[in-house]
Amino acid sequence: MSAPAGQASQSLYHGLTKETKTCIITEKTYIPEHQLFEIVTVPRIKSSLRSTWSWLRLQFFNRNFETKLLQGRKLIAVLAIIGKLNERSLRFLIASALTDDDLPLCINNDVLQNSRGNKTIKFPSWEEAAVGSFLEKQWMVLAPILDLEDGRPIEVELDEKCALELSDCEERGITQYSRVFSAGIPSRKEGVEPRRVAVKHFPYSPKTYTQERDNLDKIKDVNNKHLIKNLATCDQIFCIIFPWAEHGDLKQYWEEKSDSARSLPVFIWSIEQLAGLASALRDLHGANCRHGDLKPSNIFYFEDDGGILKIADLGVSKVHSIATDQRKGETATTASTRAYEGPEAYGRTNAPRSRKYDCWSMGCVILEFVIWLLYDQRALDSFHLSRDSEFHSFYRPKKPGSTFDEQKTEWWENMERHPKVDEVIKLLHEDERVKGTALEELVNLVDSKILLIKPEMRPEATKITSELEELVERCKGGQTPWVNEVGASTEVPAIFRQEAPKTPVTTFQ
Repeated sequence: MSAPAGQASQSLYHGLTKETKTCIITEKTYIPEHQLFEIVTVPRIKSSLRSTWSWLRLQFFNRNFETKLLQGRKLIAVLAIIGKLNERSLRFLIASALTDDDLPLCINNDVLQNSRGNKTIKFPSWEEAAVGSFLEKQWMVLAPILDLEDGRPIEVELDEKCALELSDCEERGITQYSRVFSAGIPSRKEGVEPRRVAVKHFPYSPKTYTQERDNLDKIKDVNNKHLIKNLATCDQIFCIIFPWAEHGDLKQYWEEKSDSARSLPVFIWSIEQLAGLASALRDLHGANCRHGDLKPSNIFYFEDDGGILKIADLGVSKVHSIATDQRKGETATTASTRAYEGPEAYGRTNAPRSRKYDCWSMGCVILEFVIWLLYDQRALDSFHLSRDSEFHSFYRPKKPGSTFDEQKTEWWENMERHPKVDEVIKLLHEDERVKGTALEELVNLVDSKILLIKPEMRPEATKITSELEELVERCKGGQTPWVNEVGASTEVPAIFRQEAPKTPVTTFQ
C-alpha cells in the first residue's frame, strides 16, 4: 500500500522546478500560477506521501481536508520544493487553517506570522534552516498576475524579493535611460491567451522613470484614442507597462509598406490619421502638457478599428502648472530626437520650450507622410541625407558654427528653414498628383504656418487640428479631392534618389 519513499514527492518537486522561470526584469525566479495549479493536484499530493495510511489518517483528521488542501496549493508547492511535504506538515496546515491568502509569511519580533499578522505559525519540529528556506522559496509562488484594463492603469506593489510574471519576455530596444521588452501578461480566465504588452524598464535612471510616471498620471483623464495610455506602473522595479503595438512604430510602418500600392483608401486613412494625431497633441496641450519628443518612432501603429496611429513616450514631456508661451527658465526636455526638434533647441539646451515646439515636430511628420504617400521610404531616407546640417534637422543656422552670444541678436534671426525643405515643398507643389487636393493643403499648412522659425508665428495644436479635421470633412463631402490620379508614372526627383553612404551614418532617430 505504500509508494517508493519520496518517488512521487520527487515527481511533484521535479514538476515544479521544471516550470520554474526567471523574470528578466527582476532577475528573480518564479513558478507561473497556471502551471503551479496544474501540477499541485489532490492525486499528486496524495501520491507524494510515504504511504496510503498517511492519506487515510488525514481523511480521518478532517473530512473536508481535500478542499482545504486546494486552498493552499502554493503553500504545498513551497513545502515540496524545500523537502518538507509530509503528513505532519499537511496536518499542521489544516489545523492552522493556513491558505494561500496567508502568504507571504514573515518574521515579526522572532515570531513567524501570516501576511495580515493575525496568525502565529510554528511548523512542527522544524529547524531554523528549514524555516529560513521556506521564507526564501515562498517568493517563487507569489509572482502576481496583473489584471490589466485599458484606460484604468494600476499601481503594482512588488516586494523586492518577488518576480513579475511575464511570459515570452524579449528585449526589443535599449536607450540611454530605459530598456523595452515585449511580454505576455497571463489572464486568470481559463482559456484566455496572455495579453501582449510593452514593458519599459528604467534600470539606469529611476529619476527618468518617476518623470514619465508622473507625466502619465497627470494626463490620465485625457481621453483621446490617438494617445497611448499606460496599463500599469511599478515603483519598486521602475517599470511602466503599455499596450503592445504588434506592428511597431510609424517609421517601421513606412518601411514595411514602402513598396505597397498607394490606393485611394491609403491616402484617406493617412490623412485621417494625421488629423487624429494632431487632436492627441491638442488634448495633451489642453492638459498643460507638451510631448517634447514627437517623431515617427514615438508614434505606434495598432490594428484596432482598421488601423490607428497613437502617440507614445512621454519620457521627456513637461507638464506645466501655468499654460503660457512666455515662461522663462530651464527646460527639462533635453533628449529630443534632433532631426525633428524645433530650431529653438539649437545651441540653447536651457532655452524655454513652448508647446509650439511640438507643432514644429508635427509639421515634420506631416511633410514626411506626404512624401511617403507619393513616393516611398527610400525617398524619405534620401531627403534625410540631403539635409546636411548637424543632426539632419529641418532647419539650420544661417552662419554655421556661430553662437547666439557672439552675434548678440535674437536667436531666430540667425536661423533659417533648411533649403532642402524648401526644395521639397516646391517639388510637391509642382506634382500633378498634389495640385488642388488635400495633399496640397497639407503642404501649404506645413509651408506657410507650421515650419516657421519663430515659435510665436506657428499655430497652436488646436488650430492645426481644426484645419485638418475641416480638410477631412471637405474631402468626405466631395468638395476637395484626396489626391489626383495620374496616368503615366511620375519621375522621381533627384532629391529623393540619393544613395546612402557606404560607411555608417550616426543618426538620432
